[in-house]
Amino acid sequence: MTAKEILEQIESLKSKKSAAEGRVQLLTEQLSKYKTEHEKLVNKCVTDYGCQPKELKSLITQKQNDLVTKLEQIEEKLEELQGE
Repeated sequence: MTAKEILEQIESLKSKKSAAEGRVQLLTEQLSKYKTEHEKLVNKCVTDYGCQPKELKSLITQKQNDLVTKLEQIEEKLEELQGE
């Protein structure tokens, strides 16, 4: 290998390093944004619904079941009123 080839390789590696550092910086910024969004969602879940995000699905299912039960009760009451 000649000195010129070695210098070209060094410059190529410097360029690749710079590009990789740029990608790392961009990914770090994206990760920071996602972390902030995640924290906001967790806090909203805790403050608005009183549960952790992993509990939210069961809470939604419970609320949905409650609404279905109430709807059935209303329909029954409606049928009673229409029958009178």
